[in-house]
Amino acid sequence: MNYQSCLLLASLALCSIQLPSIAQVPTITYSQGKYQTQAPDWSKITWDTLPPVQQPGYLKIPQNLISVFGYDPSREWSAGQKADSVVMLGDIDDAFKTSSFTLKQLSTIVPINPKLTLKDVGLMQWQTPLSLLKAIPGIGNLNANLVPPIAAIMSRVRMGGGKISRLIKSNPEAANIPLGKLDLAKYSTESIPGLTTTPLSKFQGWQGSFINQVPGLSQVPFNKMPQLGETHLIY
Repeated sequence: MNYQSCLLLASLALCSIQLPSIAQVPTITYSQGKYQTQAPDWSKITWDTLPPVQQPGYLKIPQNLISVFGYDPSREWSAGQKADSVVMLGDIDDAFKTSSFTLKQLSTIVPINPKLTLKDVGLMQWQTPLSLLKAIPGIGNLNANLVPPIAAIMSRVRMGGGKISRLIKSNPEAANIPLGKLDLAKYSTESIPGLTTTPLSKFQGWQGSFINQVPGLSQVPFNKMPQLGETHLIY
């Protein structure tokens, strides 16, 4: 765990985000000869099953430290708020590598609504045509009318049709308009080709997305997380 993660987790702990006690954690017993030991049963633990935050609090990171984290982890929360609405992807990526997930991969682990819209994917609100092109380079060769959200952004500045890469290059202003300016509930995740098969880490500002803003992630058992799945970590 690096310096940034240690500092952040320490700060969150001081601000009263409480993890479940040992008595609350599902366990599994391992036996070797006459010895037995218990360890967390990661297959039964998800972010959704963790108990809610016990006390209100906040975390405020000075502006000069945001570059150290690579994102702004500042936030506030209320007593009773679910942990998955308090913890950001950037907080846990060293431990879980959740940023390597794609929406399609998540749908193979837990049931996900097949009619997801861009509104259901929290980090879409701060994507721009330019950031989408960086995350999914293949869309650059498509005509804008094949990617409705980008076409809608371009129409705002009265841009015509043509290849997305050309439109973005010729109009930096439109290229940097956030998709959040649109009614994202009108666009399915399929309206952006390649979106569901692109790792979360490719998208601008992914670290600032809360866990519950990624469809299905709250329900993924910890033993199915990329990092824990690779190392079979137990305590």
